[in-house]
Amino acid sequence: MTDGARALPADLAEFLESGISILVGTRDAGLRPATVRAMGAAVQREARSLTLYVPDATGGQTLANLRDNGQIAATFSRAIDHRTIQVKGRCTGIRRMRRP
Repeated sequence: MTDGARALPADLAEFLESGISILVGTRDAGLRPATVRAMGAAVQREARSLTLYVPDATGGQTLANLRDNGQIAATFSRAIDHRTIQVKGRCTGIRRMRRP
């Protein structure tokens, strides 16, 4: 996901990649929302982009919405201290995860 905005600061990128709760929100053409939990995130600071790992098993509607309009919001939350941030942008691509 990216929207061409400025790069994330290093401390924020570290927070987003720290294994915290991630909720992904999208909407369809009728403005009906869909949400799914992401399994992780990876920040590409130089590319000013963020990769979210969304499971096929529960992310069908979310992935369909992203293919349709690309609009996305992701909320990252750490339960121990309730630190939360939301990142909004546009999906630039969808692909199956490569196994190491």
